Amino acid sequence: MSTIKPQDQELIAQVKEKIEQLSGLPGPDSWTQKDYDFLGYYIDEKSGVRISLSTLKRIWRNENNRLPHNATLDALSQVAFQQTWLALKADFTPKRIVTNPKKANKYKKLGWLALTGIIMGSIVYLGYGFFKSKPTNTVINSEKIFFSARTSVENKVPNSVVFDYDLSDVRAEKFYLQQSWDARRRVEISKKNTQQTDIYYVPGLYFAKLIADTTVLATIPVHIKMDAWFVQASIKGEERIYPKNEWSTDGVLAPSLLEADKRDLNNRLSLAVYNAREFNTDGDNFSYSSTFKMDTIATVQCPKVSIIIKGENDYFLIQLIQKGCESDAYLKLSEKEISGKNTDLTMLGANLYQWKNLAVSARDRSLTLRLNESEIYKNSYAVPIGDIKEITYIFSGWGAIDNVELTNADGKITFADYFD
Repeated sequence: MSTIKPQDQELIAQVKEKIEQLSGLPGPDSWTQKDYDFLGYYIDEKSGVRISLSTLKRIWRNENNRLPHNATLDALSQVAFQQTWLALKADFTPKRIVTNPKKANKYKKLGWLALTGIIMGSIVYLGYGFFKSKPTNTVINSEKIFFSARTSVENKVPNSVVFDYDLSDVRAEKFYLQQSWDARRRVEISKKNTQQTDIYYVPGLYFAKLIADTTVLATIPVHIKMDAWFVQASIKGEERIYPKNEWSTDGVLAPSLLEADKRDLNNRLSLAVYNAREFNTDGDNFSYSSTFKMDTIATVQCPKVSIIIKGENDYFLIQLIQKGCESDAYLKLSEKEISGKNTDLTMLGANLYQWKNLAVSARDRSLTLRLNESEIYKNSYAVPIGDIKEITYIFSGWGAIDNVELTNADGKITFADYFD
């Protein structure tokens, strides 16, 4: 039986609705794993707090039997309304019952029992009206839904992608094409047309969706490839792309940064490094190693680096973090996610201001991590990620990379860059 008070339930609902609006996500009924991944990244970016995917799913699917932890509630409240949970709760007025300002005082005088009855009655009434009028998607034959993509150029960005589709057997009020898991990259399309184009500015493996109202009709991969590293940074809230002559420094990948930007207390820095190509390597039988380090930044107390190895079906994410901040460490092994909030991941803590070597190897659906040649973690997973299509580094702060090497199951080097 739920122990969450009705007023808390209603406030959480408002917080979720606000976050959906801010992030550009649609209603959660149609969400996939990628949408929850995006939600987690969005909340982490805006609040600095990583909430596990399992927790987010419980909250958005209304599966919690008790109130989430205060840290989780504070993070959600900060993202939605820039307030702590307690401050937000103190100002809270249930929006679904106070529809007339003149009646507000009357409602405030009601006891919580009566108020709860009004809330539940309103939800039932409004919910009935919503679901009664909600459009229904009718797919005459899903196998006849044609959806494909082709790029306009090879191995470079920007890259215009031409999408071809056929919606003649689908009835709905509105149709959309979504460029990736990021719901903000969704555009409305016409059923009468059969083509839509979009521009991809960053390389990587994306999954485009063809949507009718809230139903995902089809999902296809879009692989935006480059024959070089793509380096992008966020400095003082502005995105900047670094050409090779600005990131190739003394035999390492190290984008230049002004010392003033490192010391600026109002500057939240982040750095992303992408490599997307056909690596011709099985993502479930490989070894990958690289060295990296981070710079000291005034605004970053807990620097962290995430290494993402993305296959055609799913991905691995290994997040190393500065010693003392291991509660924010995180791992994703295909379908399995492990958070430092509820699991001991202190082995992922390290002095990131010094060069570190991380080796990642997968064999028979088991992933092993070695830090400076010492094994620190091993775990299994069930769902194969497929052939490797993208390798990405995300620094929460600023960093450098060197000595990248990827080998297949036979030990043959399939990709390497020593930045000489």
